[in-house]
Amino acid sequence: MRGKSHRMKGLMLSIAIAAGICAGCGGEYIDPSRDGAVSSGAVSGGAVSGGAVSGGAVSGSAVSGGAVSGQAVTPENNRNSREERQNANYCTDTNLYVEGDDESEGYYVVQMRLDGTRKKWLEIPGFVELISVEENGLFCTCEDDYENESLCWVPIEKGGDGFDVVRTEQLEEIILKDMIDSACVDSQYIVYTSGSEVIKYDRRLKQNVSKMVDIDSAEIDVKKCGNYFVLCDGWSEIKALYYQRRDEKNWKKMEGGEGIYEDGAVFGQDVFFYEREDDDNIYLCDLRKAESRAFISEEQLKRACTGLTGLKQLKFCGVQDMWYEAGRLYVQCEAAWLQEKEYHMAYFLFSQSPGEKEIRYEKEITECMSSRGRNRKGKFITGPDYHWRSERTAVEHAVINDAQCYRVMNGKAFLSIYDYEKKKGQAGCYDLDTGKFRWLTKKDREYYETWYETDKGFKNYANDGSEEVLGKYPERMDFSFAPFCKEGEYAVRFEEKKN
Repeated sequence: MRGKSHRMKGLMLSIAIAAGICAGCGGEYIDPSRDGAVSSGAVSGGAVSGGAVSGGAVSGSAVSGGAVSGQAVTPENNRNSREERQNANYCTDTNLYVEGDDESEGYYVVQMRLDGTRKKWLEIPGFVELISVEENGLFCTCEDDYENESLCWVPIEKGGDGFDVVRTEQLEEIILKDMIDSACVDSQYIVYTSGSEVIKYDRRLKQNVSKMVDIDSAEIDVKKCGNYFVLCDGWSEIKALYYQRRDEKNWKKMEGGEGIYEDGAVFGQDVFFYEREDDDNIYLCDLRKAESRAFISEEQLKRACTGLTGLKQLKFCGVQDMWYEAGRLYVQCEAAWLQEKEYHMAYFLFSQSPGEKEIRYEKEITECMSSRGRNRKGKFITGPDYHWRSERTAVEHAVINDAQCYRVMNGKAFLSIYDYEKKKGQAGCYDLDTGKFRWLTKKDREYYETWYETDKGFKNYANDGSEEVLGKYPERMDFSFAPFCKEGEYAVRFEEKKN
């Protein structure tokens, strides 16, 4: 599982957006403007100015969701059940678990409280990868001296202070195999792959209940999608898609399930969303109906972003990231346009539920995000590779606002904003229900909330329990789709104009 290669969609350019939320300033909730107009059609022609997007909306206001207070977590004030805490695959009701690695020590698990305090390095013999965490134990893969892998269970008990005590000395091998490539665990089943085999193990019966063999693939990856297990057969661009209800034994092949771009897939409740290599549309796969269809078109997003800029044409518009929250897919677009001989780049947020036909501009989130960032003027520099052996000025006059959303989960949008005066990154959280914004620090539970579940954000931001999360470097803008690059150029940076 570890170290598998994924081909990134689009042109990969050199800003290696590294990890790290540097501590921002703490503060009380701030209520941004929530006077966005509601319509059901296309975007009206607002202009972008002052770092905030103004003008009409595609439709609707923010989605409702539960708020989480900024108080430190303790057993007394954290009684929420696991079901109430969405995306909680890597935490119990009091503690969070994340992976770490060290060149000399290898891989390990870091245990901490949900507010990031009391970090502890867990010594699990032969630890390879953390699979999932439950209230009374964690699943991981381990290997012996001969590099044979096993799926293991490590019990968790509550100590006298009410927090987790991990009993590493009671580690139990559940499944023994020469190699475990991918594994997915729920309350009853463990579905895992080993070489060309896909095996389903019943935790209650303590035996295998199904097996599929001879999968012709360089990589087999198992995912949980609501009441289904999904088997991605292929490398980054999936050759075939198999699925089964969690209480069934046979795998079914999805017709038209080939060509899915796995790296960008977002899993919801019995549905998932993905992009393909051959176009820039967003597709929806409904496992209940066993069908896959176009969901949000490239033209819809371009039309919406063009209307927000108040112009007739954009230089570029593309999907930068996607998240699924409370029955809606949230899409963050990167847009570039020329205005008064200046080249602009900014982010816009949209959302849509599977039952809707029109996208909704998330005006409040976008304005909250961009207004707290700063419009910077400067120029774009490109080069042929990561080593900068040579470079050129690709755009002489540019304006960017690189404040962006880095996760939507648990009723909140998490924002990354760099403070150029203080020269440090800041994280913020916008409550989708109340419309209130709050700066986050390392003392806030929400600061660590995006670590509860691994996804692209987890991997991209290197949440290994020891490093920072966001804002380590001022350049947070994703230049992966920079339209001004020439063929063979793989590096981009923004050089701010000095006053």
